[in-house]
Amino acid sequence: MFLRAMERSDLDELLVVHEEGAVLGLAAVFPQSEYPFPRETIRERWAVEIEDPAGSTPSTAGSLPGAASARRTRLSR
Repeated sequence: MFLRAMERSDLDELLVVHEEGAVLGLAAVFPQSEYPFPRETIRERWAVEIEDPAGSTPSTAGSLPGAASARRTRLSR
């Protein structure tokens, strides 16, 4: 598997992966009927992470099965 830095052009695909995982994994805590996935808020957060030169946002090349965001002292996603 080859890792590369994410780009803004990855946001649409990244949001699909993030939403699917969050909705499935957190359904018991945040039912979609009461707490719909905050798509625009999450998009904005990822955009900031991707643009931040102090961080790292690796992803796999090709299709996007997942991604992460890291700083020197923390892994945030």
